[in-house]
Amino acid sequence: MERYELQIGNRKYTIVMNDKTNMILMKLKRLYSTSYEDIDSFDEISNAISDSINELKKYAITPEPTGEDLDKIIQELFKFAEKRVKESR
Repeated sequence: MERYELQIGNRKYTIVMNDKTNMILMKLKRLYSTSYEDIDSFDEISNAISDSINELKKYAITPEPTGEDLDKIIQELFKFAEKRVKESR
């Protein structure tokens, strides 16, 4: 498990990266890709994306992010996850 401090605007967040966080991020990345490819299932995919983001907010991000910070935090989480994969090789 790794902890990172992340400054977004004037708020500081603690990010926890572990196996669970990585699994949620992989799922979220697949869902984003699928949402572009499968327009017919948009509602289902949107709900699954929302559920995954809520899981990240619960298990990986403290304090509770504001709506405008959340997108930036998720992008940083993707970067952290990619960095961990590269380092493990």
